[in-house]
Amino acid sequence: MKVGLGVCALLTLGLIACGGATGSTSVTGDTPAALRTAPAGVATFVFMDLEALRPDLLAQGGKLGGITPTTSNGVTTYNLANYTAANGGAASGTIQVSVSGTTFTETFNVTVTTNLQATATTLATTQVWKYTGTQQVTLTGTGTSAAVSAGSEVLPSLTAAFTDSATPANNKTYTYTANLGENWTITPPSFALTGTYAFNRTGETITGTIAGANPLVWATCEYPTSGTLALGLLSSTAGTDALNVGFGPACGQVTIGGTAVTLGGN
Repeated sequence: MKVGLGVCALLTLGLIACGGATGSTSVTGDTPAALRTAPAGVATFVFMDLEALRPDLLAQGGKLGGITPTTSNGVTTYNLANYTAANGGAASGTIQVSVSGTTFTETFNVTVTTNLQATATTLATTQVWKYTGTQQVTLTGTGTSAAVSAGSEVLPSLTAAFTDSATPANNKTYTYTANLGENWTITPPSFALTGTYAFNRTGETITGTIAGANPLVWATCEYPTSGTLALGLLSSTAGTDALNVGFGPACGQVTIGGTAVTLGGN
């Protein structure tokens, strides 16, 4: 993940924290390690991982980042052994999909591992994100639209848990909730996402809003090449904050508060 300069000039505390703390996670500077654990990074990188298995892929039995699924006893499994996560870490584990009528239930058992070398100011460490739980995708209309939900009362929760081998005090677990709407076209292939989602833990809520006027749009890229996330933070330690995350125009290109980031370890 390449990160441009200038994040600290934009914000001092909040969705991106520089030389301070965000929740219980200390971060320093605008390094990839800092952005991976800052709330803005969580709301961008983890969100991209959780929504990588899009309804158009499910509806058409398509590949995930080049991974061809296998099906046994009615359950389709995406094995992420050779998959690179949005934050550039190595993903392993599975996403399993079962179908009932027009509803696809995705069950996550995914680990994203990043090994960081020591620097002049930080220890060598292994950072791990673990995604566990379910979300549902229900096809609507003529089969080219869908509703995505996570965190409902009838589904096991979908959690994103972070651990840092060098600094266990930074460990944290979020519960992910989502209420998203999606539609796609076959010719030309295009997929648009709108709606809201949140990452919640004690003392911290990160929200994301994708307005209908500026949806996230996938075309020939694994990541959106246009659209905006409007992020918000409510934290008992960092207060409130807001910023926009813009995607594109190049594949994997993102700007977080105006600073360029490349998704997927490029």
